Amino acid sequence: MKKGIITAVFFIAIAAGLYFTGYVFDSASHLEASQDTLVYGKAGGVQKICISTDARRWTVERAPKRIRADRDGDTLILKCDYMDSKMTIIDTLYIKAADKRLAIPVKQYGRATFIRFSPDTLSIPQSGGTATARLETDGEKISALFDKNVDAKIEDGVVTVTLTPNENGYELLSYVLIHSDQLDGKLYYRQPGTGKRNVIIKKDTTKPCPECGGLGKLLTAYNIGSGEKSYKKCHVCNGTGKQ
Repeated sequence: MKKGIITAVFFIAIAAGLYFTGYVFDSASHLEASQDTLVYGKAGGVQKICISTDARRWTVERAPKRIRADRDGDTLILKCDYMDSKMTIIDTLYIKAADKRLAIPVKQYGRATFIRFSPDTLSIPQSGGTATARLETDGEKISALFDKNVDAKIEDGVVTVTLTPNENGYELLSYVLIHSDQLDGKLYYRQPGTGKRNVIIKKDTTKPCPECGGLGKLLTAYNIGSGEKSYKKCHVCNGTGKQ
């Protein structure tokens, strides 16, 4: 009987030792994530991060209210809901492994953070026509503001710009202004002119420069809001306006 009691005590001691050394006194030399910050746009979405540690196990100690965290092996799948306000939310995701604790900042913007176009400048013939660019933005309430000689529309992430013929002598260089929430983005377009101008010339053989039409300068920019124009010296006639 005494031998049985001693044996039982022995096995209990071993079990207790394994428990305390394996779990209570478990430690880790590192706890790392593949991303140090999580950033979501207004639409929310899904992001994945990989957790690396030499601890026996790791857990999500705390996730922000707007985040649903699912585990797949050593990968954490984080799903964020749509933001229905214009607020910016900043919170923290906590990962725990043995005696290590990892804090990962989580941000979600309620407004646009970027606007991009591809390409960023459109070229349209002097006779008029249509050109398109891909629009990328994480905002909403997208709209376009453009000049009277332009027609622009946005559909399925594509901006379509249509110009009428440019009957002016100078090249048209302007832009369509795209609004995405509180941000503005400029999609530039250029259209050559006819190259013809009404110039007064002498009755001799002097002819105007075919490049600048006799002005001696070339239009480089035109502000559709203020009407201000910028020029550079004609490289063909060196500013003389003569052929």
